[in-house]
Amino acid sequence: MNATLLKKSLIEARWLLLGSVALVFAFEWLYIWLVSQIPMKQFAVIVGALPKPVLSLSPIPVAQWLTIEGRIAMSFNEPIILLVLAAWSIGRGSDAVSGELSRGTLEMVLAQPVSRTAVLAANAVVTILGCVAIAAAAWLGLAVGMALIALDTDVTVAVFLPAVGNTMAFGFFLAGATTAVSAADRYRWRTIGIVCGVFLVQKIIEIVSLMVERFAWLKPYTFFSLFKAPMFVTEPDKVSTLFWQFNGILIGLGLAGYVLAAVIFSRRDLPAPL
Repeated sequence: MNATLLKKSLIEARWLLLGSVALVFAFEWLYIWLVSQIPMKQFAVIVGALPKPVLSLSPIPVAQWLTIEGRIAMSFNEPIILLVLAAWSIGRGSDAVSGELSRGTLEMVLAQPVSRTAVLAANAVVTILGCVAIAAAAWLGLAVGMALIALDTDVTVAVFLPAVGNTMAFGFFLAGATTAVSAADRYRWRTIGIVCGVFLVQKIIEIVSLMVERFAWLKPYTFFSLFKAPMFVTEPDKVSTLFWQFNGILIGLGLAGYVLAAVIFSRRDLPAPL
């Protein structure tokens, strides 16, 4: 892999990465503060008042919400974490090929003594490292928050590390899948539209499968069923099993996406820049 290509990809991604890391870090720190503001007994009353359809959306049993580990672990399931991770993975994956084509820069890059595989690999390395950085920033936000803010129950930040792995794996999957679409497309806006469309449809399927019992059979047909970061915290005795059940599949699908992208990109004829 060419160091110049890697530097180019990192420079292009730096502001999105810095913004994503800062936002996730700040959110998790704020989440700890919010947890500290509501005592566990009062929180139990709030949970008990929630309607059953809302409770059915939880990735962990409701009883585990009433433990400090489960309550904090639910922060990984908050929409802001998912949206930031998706914005990074989809944004960088879509830029791999169709983004360069849309800007008219891919022809100039490939005119240099570099291979198409190297171009794709540079984007992939920066994207994957970004997924790791965003997931790590979430954990660091928890660590700083727990160090500076007093909670009514003792808990160690180390128990949340397995959730970081599932978060990173989900970002890796999104990046690989988006890169495969990008490798086959010409326009970045269309790549983002396709992936976001599938993303939203999958989310709707997940919600319907959880809230409506007769549609529960749809649950295995959404990739969101593999994003269960809080479960890695509330079921520590099953972490190794959960790793292969969720992370293993996500990483395998992400790798398949990157391999498919490499095959498509290496064989396709590139259109002339407009």
